[in-house]
Amino acid sequence: MEGESLYDILGVSRRAEAEDIHKAYYRMVRRYRPHEHPEIFRKLNEARETLADHRRRGAYDQERATGAQVRALADQAALCADKDPQKALSLLKNAVALAPDMSRPRVLLAHTLMRLREYELAERQYRWLLRESPTDETLHCRLARCLWLLERDQDALAAVRRALELNPAFHEALLLQACLHRQSGAPEEVAATLEQAIANDGVEDFADFPALLQ
Repeated sequence: MEGESLYDILGVSRRAEAEDIHKAYYRMVRRYRPHEHPEIFRKLNEARETLADHRRRGAYDQERATGAQVRALADQAALCADKDPQKALSLLKNAVALAPDMSRPRVLLAHTLMRLREYELAERQYRWLLRESPTDETLHCRLARCLWLLERDQDALAAVRRALELNPAFHEALLLQACLHRQSGAPEEVAATLEQAIANDGVEDFADFPALLQ
């Protein structure tokens, strides 16, 4: 199975429906028992999980078809994002057009849109990414910051709370939550959040400077 596509691993065509993929998977695992062929079984599981999921399959197909080109565009955009965000934006739009189901170009696109203060467009990208990765606390925090800059404080607070549910020690999210509490006129919540941010690692150091300033 080395070097084969996920379709080859399951023995299905590129046009196979989800039902065909599941049938092929069960047919193959009867042939390759997990305790006898653990590596083959792992590949079969990966193939089924990817191909039976619409978006993951789309990303896989796009990676196979245009992956090298998309990676090159994303790499170029990452290099010029600070000096020339408009150029980065153009490169990333091309990358997303080529591979709309791949995550990395969209992550970079969202960050670039934030640099350009195109917050509503950035929000769309963060929400798309969160549909794919709903337990990514960093994405929830980035969405929260985007919503805060759009002056949608309640939505921002909900997003940052979700980030902290996933990672209660997330320093950046705690600082953002403190800002949101301050804007809503809740000094006790501000103090509690900042104390938590400072106490996260048990040591007051440079990382705590923003919290100490607040």
